[in-house]
Amino acid sequence: MAKPKKKQTTTRQPPVSSPENEGEDFDEKLKQWLDRQEQWKKGAARAPYDGVLGTLPDWIPRGINSEFVRLRHNLLGDSVCGEKITHALALAWLERYTTLGETGRDTHIPQEIFEVIGQLARWRYIVNLGPKKGLKELGVPSAKFLGRKLGAMVQETHYLVLLRKKYPHEPVDDLYRTLRVIAQTPSSARNPTPGVCPFTTTHVMGNLELAKRGRPYPLRTFRNAISDVDKRIAAADF
Repeated sequence: MAKPKKKQTTTRQPPVSSPENEGEDFDEKLKQWLDRQEQWKKGAARAPYDGVLGTLPDWIPRGINSEFVRLRHNLLGDSVCGEKITHALALAWLERYTTLGETGRDTHIPQEIFEVIGQLARWRYIVNLGPKKGLKELGVPSAKFLGRKLGAMVQETHYLVLLRKKYPHEPVDDLYRTLRVIAQTPSSARNPTPGVCPFTTTHVMGNLELAKRGRPYPLRTFRNAISDVDKRIAAADF
């Protein structure tokens, strides 16, 4: 009697990747990693400001806010003494530094990041001082003038952000005309803050023109402002 044939088993080899495929895999993984990094940055910027997460207030010079974001990004997720630096850990070090003062030294704060923690602590201290005292502490020229104009600047900047978010794809020139209509009739349905608009209109040589704080607000100035707003929205600064 013939012996039954053994059932052959086959093992499937993993697909052999050509150099081209390996390159595609790497590109895809890199893209996914960059996407995760971008989402993390936006989430960190949207969080309430606590000295580590969030965004510095608008009255802080923009260059300082950019440096704050850079330091925060480099700090969180890094490792020191074999320990991953988390938001909670960074906050704990910030509190320890605050109790020491600007020139102290503490073995509980790793020396590798002592200066970074000190800089974050100083910025938090300045933010807590408020606009007038904070700008003076920073040594910003004309701090008194900036303090007087702060409310108007912040209000108008935030309004342009809201306007741009409401009409993200509208050409800039059309958006300018939209803003002029809203400024003339704040109750317009196009207004992102119905009934309230920090911009007004004024007559120039018989023509109705958009105005900011009583002065004509030309299209070229608006284009520059919207270009800046678009960049800040993309970077999640708002």
